[in-house]
Amino acid sequence: MSRIQSIIGYFLLLLPSPIVMATCYAPDGITLSDPRYIPCIGIQNEFSMCCRLNDSNPDQCWSNGLCYWPAENQYYRNFCSDQSWESPNCLPKTTCDDAARGSSNGTAQVVWCGNDSYCCGTNNDCCTSDQAFSLKPTLVAIGSNSNSTSSSTATVTATVTESVEGGSDGTGASSKKNVAIGVGVGVPLGVLSVVMLGAGYLWGRNITRARYEAVQQALPEGQMHAFEANSKPIYEVSEALPELPGSGRGSA
Repeated sequence: MSRIQSIIGYFLLLLPSPIVMATCYAPDGITLSDPRYIPCIGIQNEFSMCCRLNDSNPDQCWSNGLCYWPAENQYYRNFCSDQSWESPNCLPKTTCDDAARGSSNGTAQVVWCGNDSYCCGTNNDCCTSDQAFSLKPTLVAIGSNSNSTSSSTATVTATVTESVEGGSDGTGASSKKNVAIGVGVGVPLGVLSVVMLGAGYLWGRNITRARYEAVQQALPEGQMHAFEANSKPIYEVSEALPELPGSGRGSA
């Protein structure tokens, strides 16, 4: 049994560290106290933009750093989990700040002007001014952040929406696709399941072997060979089971 416990302990050491809830900050460095806003990437030591995800009508994290609110078809520059806003996973802190007719200590609404062009405001009037700017995807490969450590291996799945925009009305995207950031909690749980199954197999095999040896020792010497000749381990039994009729499963 100690051998099995050692195997389990070894594999548990390989599992990623627990998820740490990160704080979000405004462009001016003020700490956000609203629990509705959480990082788009929930991985320890990986910074990202924060969107209003903990809400009955949640935002969508977009790969360009904006937060899209589908309930009202609106875009926002929200917050960053890096207080300095220097992480490549976050927008520049000057994006829609006070000087750009936005807000340096809160959220700022952003208008889509077509293609990769946006402006700070509540309607597309700002698209015709010199306030329009372009946004490219800000998210980088997990682990490339200079602040990352070995503990930042994927521990959670963060879904980010990559926009495929079209049309000229500036009201929103015509379609979108989801891309996964990180491997997800399925990986450590899967590893743990394999470890537990392997440990259970070893334990069961040891118990079966012990019982088998006990029966052999209890038999008279004359019956020992007869018992061995008629005994087969479980994995050698090849009796065919009757084939059951197949059953289909409809698509969800």
